[in-house]
Amino acid sequence: MPQLTRIGLLLLGLLTSLPTWGQLGGASTYAFLNLPASSRLGVLGGSAVANPSGFGGLHLHNPALLSPSDDWQAQASFLDYLVDINVGGFSLAKDFEGLGTCFVGLNQVDYGVFQRTDEAGLAQGQFQAAETVVFLGASRQLDSAWRVGATLKPIYSSFEQYSSLGVALDLGAFYQPNANFSAGLLVRHLGFQLTRYVPGQRERLPFEVQIGISQRLAHAPFRVNLGLVSLQRFDLSYDKPDASTFDPFTGESLEQSRFRQFSDNLLRHAVFGVEFLPSENFFVELSYNHRRRQELSISSRPGMVGFSFGVGLRVSKFQISYGRSSLHMAGATNHFTLATRLSDFRKKSS
Repeated sequence: MPQLTRIGLLLLGLLTSLPTWGQLGGASTYAFLNLPASSRLGVLGGSAVANPSGFGGLHLHNPALLSPSDDWQAQASFLDYLVDINVGGFSLAKDFEGLGTCFVGLNQVDYGVFQRTDEAGLAQGQFQAAETVVFLGASRQLDSAWRVGATLKPIYSSFEQYSSLGVALDLGAFYQPNANFSAGLLVRHLGFQLTRYVPGQRERLPFEVQIGISQRLAHAPFRVNLGLVSLQRFDLSYDKPDASTFDPFTGESLEQSRFRQFSDNLLRHAVFGVEFLPSENFFVELSYNHRRRQELSISSRPGMVGFSFGVGLRVSKFQISYGRSSLHMAGATNHFTLATRLSDFRKKSS
């Protein structure tokens, strides 16, 4: 109990000492940092701070999820994003006895090739746009239940003649008192720009606080996940352009009641997920992100916006996972991850 108390006070002190500005879309730079670095993270709605399975790249989200059992874990991912934007990355983890489990990785967004034109629309050649983040992280087991981790992330962003260097820090904690229940905390994107796109214009990073819990059912092959995101700001609402404000038949105002506004805003912080785990070699995952549905769906045709699903299959020494997330009626993302443990190959050769 004394150790739990110290950890709790440490985390509380950390949160209360952090800047508490709120950020919505367009209010910060390096937004690509919010793209999932693995298919499992994408399927779980972008929040997996408490999922006990670090295998498959979840430690790139919360470094505390990486455990000593993930020694020599390697994974590579490819995200087929919208409008021909491609995202690729990899990571490698190694456990050092007495020190902790360390990992390195990289994620790069390729926006493609663009035509450069002048004010009159005359062609002036081509240019490329890309952004890259490097992961340098480590986790450490404190006792049988607690694990903490941190990730340092150098960032490089380049758009034609404009470029910027930055650095971010993620801090995570993971608590698992038994095999079925776990909880996590993540404070991510603490940092700043080292060099700016435009001299004299410094931009903030997409700072965020997340917490989550994960519960596996004792007598059924299911795990339920709940993530609470963007806790640094409560009000996540905004005026949706296509939302009707009056009844087309009566002309009466359709303004939401305060309770409905409160409940809708509360749900925007929540990401719900469920996993079907019939065996160690196969899983199916589904999640719902209410904020994504409210912000990106079209009122007349919401479709499956906000929902994500994925499957994973272990073949020999490799785990192959696929995830699909519906972001808008115009399209969805497809994410592939291949993971393995290099130590399995060494054991065979010996």
